[in-house]
Amino acid sequence: MLHNLLIILFILVSGGKPTSDKSWQLVKDKDGILVYTSDSESSALKSIKVSAVLDGTPEKLWAVVQDVSKQQDWVYATKSSKLLKKTSASELLYYVETEVPWPASNRDIAIRMKMTENKANQSLTINTVGLPKAMPVNNGKVRVPNLAARWEVKSVGRNKIRVDYFLDLDPGGAIPAWISNLFVTKGPYETFANLRELLKK
Repeated sequence: MLHNLLIILFILVSGGKPTSDKSWQLVKDKDGILVYTSDSESSALKSIKVSAVLDGTPEKLWAVVQDVSKQQDWVYATKSSKLLKKTSASELLYYVETEVPWPASNRDIAIRMKMTENKANQSLTINTVGLPKAMPVNNGKVRVPNLAARWEVKSVGRNKIRVDYFLDLDPGGAIPAWISNLFVTKGPYETFANLRELLKK
């Protein structure tokens, strides 16, 4: 719901990092994309984990993820996204607005993304954290108060990568249960399905 009310509600943990040592429950298994949920310590919204083996390399995935201006093409419910500042080749700050169905309001947040690469074992980790005070609040939108996500990417064969994505998020404000459910199961699956197609190009 990933880096959005996915990467947000799908491209979030109250200033900390989402962890893999939770008790995960499988809620969707389709086309090799596994979506899990777990109770969150920082939000009423479930924590999310998505796992899949995809075509591509860690470097190619990083190229897709860091191209934040195109997130609306593949990240579920992204209405707009833009680069605010590129600190280095491995770190940037960007803004994203997530479209949320009526009667709820759209969410937005500035997000810091940092990539750490381990060339020895052909892997990389991408950590993202929401910075709710980095930009003025926009009228008509609800600022996401807490967001943290992590990508763990490892080469597992020729042009094959295993991707594990973890998301912990407090979307802020009130969201009806039926909307939350969209972002917990539909959003992560569709984002990864779109990502898989991008990595094949």
